[in-house]
Amino acid sequence: MRRILTELNNFSEATTVHGFAYLSKSQRKGTKVIWSLIVTGAAIVAGYFLFNTIKGFDEKYTSTTIETRNIKEFPFPAVTFHPGDFNSENSFLRTYLNQFGFTRYEESDNIRDNNMFRNKFGWLVKQTTSEILKHVQKYLLEENNFISQKGNIFKNEVCSLVALKVKTPKTVNVQDAVMQIYEDNVYKLRGFKPILTFIKQNVTQELNSLKKQYNISNNEVSSICKDKEV
Repeated sequence: MRRILTELNNFSEATTVHGFAYLSKSQRKGTKVIWSLIVTGAAIVAGYFLFNTIKGFDEKYTSTTIETRNIKEFPFPAVTFHPGDFNSENSFLRTYLNQFGFTRYEESDNIRDNNMFRNKFGWLVKQTTSEILKHVQKYLLEENNFISQKGNIFKNEVCSLVALKVKTPKTVNVQDAVMQIYEDNVYKLRGFKPILTFIKQNVTQELNSLKKQYNISNNEVSSICKDKEV
């Protein structure tokens, strides 16, 4: 027993644990009693907090789960995108739009049907149409090669648009009719030739229908198109 007490005394003198040094033989009896109570109380409190921590972890543990999900599964606008380190505004927009599976180039695509596509992505097409048109107009004005090389292909359509603009009442918005065709068929065609064929079949047909509705003859269209002031 004496040996055990001696070892405990040596431990108290040598340890760096706070309070134990005051329990050694070198201290007065009153000091040893006070520090014994302090050390014992501190040990009880520490044990209490340790017990509650272990118990709390066992009952209310934190679980972290990471999973990858398709962006289409999330309702909008509940998702906020961080653009990250993109070199330009267009690169972020391109990355953002690439998250949506709204291309329908193949006949077997589920959203090939215009009504189904409009119900699913009409909200997005409406918001991006004006921005796309702005960039297309800028391209046509700045890229002279396109107008000089291929502009003549659309001469009849352009002349019809000009004639409709001149001859129809201001309340008639011809652009809306053309844009409706665009919005219904966007992301369905790929490549210049398929788009050209589509324009000749659908846009031209719509323009001819409008000309007929407002009694605009082909001679009037030709005359207006040749008028430099117009």
